[in-house]
Amino acid sequence: MLHRSGLSFLIFSLGASSLAAQTGSPAGPVPVARLTARRAALLDRMGNGVAVVRSADEKSIEGDYPQDSDFRQDNDFFYLTGLETAGSWLVLIAHDSQPDQAILYLPARDSLQERWTGPKLGPGPEATSQTGIADTRPSANVRKEFRDLLGAPGTVLYFPRFGGQKDSTILRELGLTDSAGLAITKRSVRSLTAGLRLVKDDDEIARMRRAIDITAEAEREAMKAARPGMWEYELEALIEFTFRRHGAERVGFPSIVGTGINSTTLHYDKGRRQSEAGDLVVMDIGAE
Repeated sequence: MLHRSGLSFLIFSLGASSLAAQTGSPAGPVPVARLTARRAALLDRMGNGVAVVRSADEKSIEGDYPQDSDFRQDNDFFYLTGLETAGSWLVLIAHDSQPDQAILYLPARDSLQERWTGPKLGPGPEATSQTGIADTRPSANVRKEFRDLLGAPGTVLYFPRFGGQKDSTILRELGLTDSAGLAITKRSVRSLTAGLRLVKDDDEIARMRRAIDITAEAEREAMKAARPGMWEYELEALIEFTFRRHGAERVGFPSIVGTGINSTTLHYDKGRRQSEAGDLVVMDIGAE
């Protein structure tokens, strides 16, 4: 155990079988056939147009979010690619008179950075095998290539509208800062993906049921452990330990554990009260 600048590092060795058991998501990858079917359904709804789905970005856990996870993928990007790679773009092009296209832009791999963060997925055969998208390119190319991908005047551009400055940022990243001079119609891609995601496929249903089972197990564990004198944060810790122990990636939302008077506050999240005999305990929890 080494202590420097208030930080603690523990280094130990695991056998090969233990490491292999922890490879990838506990829930397993989304089947490529499902991802392909979802993209095809979106292309069918687009008519003649171009859809852009952007991944989430990593947050600075050393700066802005010192006690938070640094990354959670955008829902639509994960739905269509099954990837958790930051800084990425999915471009889908629906044509009236020629085959549809799917292009996946991923950050190029950086061997120096990967010494600190571990191997990252970059453009190439591995990305194709995981997503079913044959055309993978470096994300650094998206700005210079996107205007040509838009094609003929009158094209409908579906992009991830959020409103305000964020929309302008996305358009600027695509090289469309002067988009007013282009003969395109801009619409929200979520107007299409939301309708698709209302109907869950077998893989989504299996994951949701597993998350519900894990959540129910955490509720049972908390009820078995609850005693007068326990702190709310102790119950919360037991709940979230049970989530992770059974394979949940994270909490679906911040856990709420309120005892006594705190049980009357719907979005109470402090977890600082010590319980007393006769207290009502309210738990609003969910595994993802």
